[in-house]
Amino acid sequence: NGFDQPMVSMTGQIGGYAALNLGGFDISGNVGLGYDYFETDREIRIGDFTALTSADWSGWHATASFQAGRDIAFGKWVLRPEADLTYVTLFESGYSETTSGTNADAISDLALIVDDRESSTLLGSGTLTLARRFGTDESWWAPSLRVGYRGEFSSSGGETTAQFGQDGNPFTLRSEQLANSGALLGFGLSAGSNYSTFTFAYDADVRDDFVRHVARLVIRLTF
Repeated sequence: NGFDQPMVSMTGQIGGYAALNLGGFDISGNVGLGYDYFETDREIRIGDFTALTSADWSGWHATASFQAGRDIAFGKWVLRPEADLTYVTLFESGYSETTSGTNADAISDLALIVDDRESSTLLGSGTLTLARRFGTDESWWAPSLRVGYRGEFSSSGGETTAQFGQDGNPFTLRSEQLANSGALLGFGLSAGSNYSTFTFAYDADVRDDFVRHVARLVIRLTF
């Protein structure tokens, strides 16, 4: 039996951002390119026999997104419809596990050799946010509620080809397919002044047999 330890991943990214106001609509977009590093350990237990394999590998990713929305004010209430489109691609280099421990030589044929793999996805969503503004033009705060829908327009990859040891037969594993669309539910709190803005937001991506939680904290300072 293989007992996986938590995988460690580290990533760094650089990117660019641009925004404009067109006829009352806020339009923005950003692109990014990043480097990824992964480490994993796998413990093998067969009765009283135990051994450990480990691996590390690298990769890169690219992202691009586009958003458009508009604030519609009703007194101190603000209703904001917004749509966005996001593309993400990830490439991971192939790797070979190494063995360690007192039984390292005995399990060399159980060490995995994994091929390169690449995956990508194109997502789109539409949301409707209702916020209530309190305070003055110089200092304000605004709680908000958000509902929406997210769908996956296309997806590729999700397959891993590997073999056990140098003489093993290759096999392919396919990742579990999740529902490609679902509801978005969230809330947030923003506060600001002429010199700074603070925003906290939480969103849940709810699909069949799957829920993803995302929390964001953004602080902007004006100099």
